[in-house]
Amino acid sequence: MNLLCDTSAVIQSLVYPEKIGKLAKNELEDQDSHIFVSVVSLWEIAIKSRIGKISISAEQIYEGTNLAGFELIDLTYGDLSDHNNVELSHNDPFDRLLCSIARSRGVPLLTSDKAILDSVESTIDLNK
Repeated sequence: MNLLCDTSAVIQSLVYPEKIGKLAKNELEDQDSHIFVSVVSLWEIAIKSRIGKISISAEQIYEGTNLAGFELIDLTYGDLSDHNNVELSHNDPFDRLLCSIARSRGVPLLTSDKAILDSVESTIDLNK
C-alpha cells in the first residue's frame, strides 16, 4: 500500500513508534508499502520547532525519514487542485494541504487527527 503520513504521524513513527496502533504499524512496516512524507510536514515541523511547540527539528525528522526509507515528496501545483474542496472542522492550513496532497496522489492519509479522520474519506487511523 502507498500512504502519506501527516505531520503528527511522521513524528510519532520516528520518535514514539510504540504508540502506533497495530494496523498502522503493519502498514508502515510492510515491505511492499511506499510511505510518503510531504515537504509540507517538514515546513510545519520547522515552524513548530522555531516557536518552541516541539523539541525536534525538521533536520532531525528529515534524517529520520531517510533512515526509515520514507520517500520525501515536493508540493506541486497538481497537489493544490482539491485544496478548496477539503472540508475540515478546523482551519489548519497544513492539514488542508496534506489532505489535498493525499487526494491528488490517490493515497490514504495516515493520521491521528480526529477532524481529518471524521471528514476525509481516505484515511488510516494512526492509533488503530
